[in-house]
Amino acid sequence: MAVPAKKRRHVWAIVAGVLLVAAAAVFTVSRLILSPSQSSQASDGKAGMSVKYNRSGRKLKSVHITVNPTFPNAKIHIEVLRSGGSSGSTSTAGETVVYKKQVSAKNTPAGTTSTWSGTLAPSDWDGGCRPGVYWIYENAVSTSASLTNGNNTDSQSETSDRFRCG
Repeated sequence: MAVPAKKRRHVWAIVAGVLLVAAAAVFTVSRLILSPSQSSQASDGKAGMSVKYNRSGRKLKSVHITVNPTFPNAKIHIEVLRSGGSSGSTSTAGETVVYKKQVSAKNTPAGTTSTWSGTLAPSDWDGGCRPGVYWIYENAVSTSASLTNGNNTDSQSETSDRFRCG
């Protein structure tokens, strides 16, 4: 039994609409995951890490980060990690640390929290700006926290969103 041409056109229109919606959803999700203007935390003094990407076209020129530990006297360990995952991948398989830095945060005027801001340049990373997925990891620990008596409550860790270098 043959399907009338009108019904075939209707079915094709529905299939095309579904494919268009699926493509839009994939595009939106990939932009959310790898958006160059995305921040992990707003830079309004709240606890956590703020990440801002400085790009020229699609090429990453630098990454400005601010870390706001919820305690004073923080030492912050920063790492930039890279995975050579395929395009669109957010897998951490095969991750490599391409940059390490340890900094001291300044106490806020009230003295109950601390803050540090700095700019990271891909030219300082091992291998520079290469294809792959990158992310930033920070670990802040209070210099007054005891690491031996189990009373290490003054620490925080955070990971940025995934991003691409070029």
